[in-house]
Amino acid sequence: MYDLNKQLFFADVPFLGIHVSGKSARSFLQRLVTVDMRQISLNQASRGLLLSGNGKILGAFTLLCENENSYLLISKTLIAQNLARELENLHFSEDLIISECEGFGFFVFGENSFDVFDEKTLSSFSMNSSITRNEDNTIFPWHTSSIGKGYIWPVIDYHSAYDSFFVGDQILKEKIETCFIQKGGILLQDDNFWEYQRIKIILPKFQKEWDFDSMPLNVGFHTWIHRNKGCYPGQEVIERTFNVGHPPLVLVQITGISDLPQEVRRNFALMRELDTQCQSTNYLFIFFFFLYVFFICYF
Repeated sequence: MYDLNKQLFFADVPFLGIHVSGKSARSFLQRLVTVDMRQISLNQASRGLLLSGNGKILGAFTLLCENENSYLLISKTLIAQNLARELENLHFSEDLIISECEGFGFFVFGENSFDVFDEKTLSSFSMNSSITRNEDNTIFPWHTSSIGKGYIWPVIDYHSAYDSFFVGDQILKEKIETCFIQKGGILLQDDNFWEYQRIKIILPKFQKEWDFDSMPLNVGFHTWIHRNKGCYPGQEVIERTFNVGHPPLVLVQITGISDLPQEVRRNFALMRELDTQCQSTNYLFIFFFFLYVFFICYF
């Protein structure tokens, strides 16, 4: 049994970054993605989507602002690769460069998850200053000439959880893992645990609840869309769905009986018993009704 209040967990996540840089990077992304780039300032993060003209998902990512002319879009590898292709197809005469930024990531989870990024730990990565906990979507970048660069940011849908994306080699990855373990972290490879946490907050998974043929509002990506940002591909379809009041399909969490408190389970058992009795009564009524009709017709 895992105790999230006392234990620290981390997992290796296959991240890939798409680097969009240049004088036109901000306006280019403002025109295409669902993030309102006017609200994203230095060292801030936001989740966003790239949609097709008919409103289907082409990419889902976390956008990190490095500076006003440089942005990093981070996602799982398969999603990021498709995102890079679609962005390149939409790149015309804008003064910018789109490139893949290979690296690796960690997902850190637990009540004490932020403590793993204290001054001592970060100094071992050759970072000169510590970072402080923040409740907004602030990211914490660090750069070194010998090791590489890294970004740490809070996961918006989780309490006390942080994503980390590091650009470097295998030696850096092993060094970070060692630091996490020295902090008491547990390298968790239990897929069931991560599935439970994901389902708990209704976070859709690529190639399970959604794919590149999915509509964002059908799979719970409401908060990934900034509705006041202006035009972007697929906006008309999205706004029409919002105006109707609800999408034709929605992603919901189904709770099993065994996951409910004992008192609630007892009430469910009572309801089931009453329902069974009602069904038995209904069957008797139907039987006597047809018996009555039979006697009326034939006698």
